[in-house]
Amino acid sequence: MAIDKITTPAVTDDSVTLAKMAPGTDGNIISYDASGNPVAVATGNDGQVLTSTGAGSPPAFETPGGGDYVKLVSATVSGNPSSVSINGFFSSTYDIYVLKIYNFRQSSQTSPYYRINVGGSPNTETSPYYSVTGNWYGASGGASSTYDRYWASVNYARLFNWDISNNANEISAWEHIIYNPLEGDNYNLIETRGVVNSQNNTTLAAYHQVTQFRKQAAISGLTLYAGASSNISELKYSLYGLKK
Repeated sequence: MAIDKITTPAVTDDSVTLAKMAPGTDGNIISYDASGNPVAVATGNDGQVLTSTGAGSPPAFETPGGGDYVKLVSATVSGNPSSVSINGFFSSTYDIYVLKIYNFRQSSQTSPYYRINVGGSPNTETSPYYSVTGNWYGASGGASSTYDRYWASVNYARLFNWDISNNANEISAWEHIIYNPLEGDNYNLIETRGVVNSQNNTTLAAYHQVTQFRKQAAISGLTLYAGASSNISELKYSLYGLKK
């Protein structure tokens, strides 16, 4: 005769193994409902986190709330291109985006820059780009200094006030903060800040720049360029969206 009930005293502590548990759904988590009965918490989606839903309710997998950065794309650039376009990742889901550029090197010592993409293509008009840059730098064997510039009437936004080194052992990095890129009724703002190895390993600098795009058009992305007669020999990037 089959045994259909085992009393609690008959079960010793730590005697129920995983093999004796009933099969479940991959990713489910066992919890308890308001009555204290066991319940399976349904598997969430990739990127969701297990969140308390308060007393009397099992936890649940939920998308992180406002204030959290979500990685949208990341890549390593190869093949020595002269430019790299990061385009088509902006949506109404986020108001603010952060594009992190790191491990940047180019084939010759020049000044890299970027253009703003509209409708998927880099905008090459001279009137929309207005930038203010502040640099703080120290040269090897010399005193530290500052160098500020205002840029206008050019068809791009510079990333720095002078050349970035092309030494194999030097890396520069920066990030762009892109505010409300899809609001085409306003003049969009892009804030840039970074650290630079410059002048062939003789200068270390930090900089902060704000670019105003004076064109009433939604921004679809950015295109990064190596300086004149140069190529991008190394570049990694990651784009994040800030939850509303």
